[in-house]
Amino acid sequence: KLLGLFNSVGWAKNAGIKGAKNITKTHKNSQVVISAWNGKELIGVVRGLTDKINFGLVLQLIVNPRYQKQGIGKELFFRCVKTYPEVEWNFRVAKEALGFYKKLQFKKSKGLWYTYKF
Repeated sequence: KLLGLFNSVGWAKNAGIKGAKNITKTHKNSQVVISAWNGKELIGVVRGLTDKINFGLVLQLIVNPRYQKQGIGKELFFRCVKTYPEVEWNFRVAKEALGFYKKLQFKKSKGLWYTYKF
């Protein structure tokens, strides 16, 4: 299901079996993984790493294009950062997603890096 979600946004092109296993491993090894479902269909996921005190890194936020612009990405992001609200969360924004993050008024730090702190 995870590979299908990655394929829906073009992130798993030519991944093959090894790529599918690696995608699954990266999510299993992340401290924060939150998913969104429509019945049995995985429609979105966010994952992050954190020291649980000062620093957090949102590594991926993916929503199937058929479900975008419905608040799912925003909800996934905020559920991720709320797991450790005392942490300053950092994330790198893909150019095609700049509008999403600007709309949410995140603080730009450097280049395509943004920061979120409660």
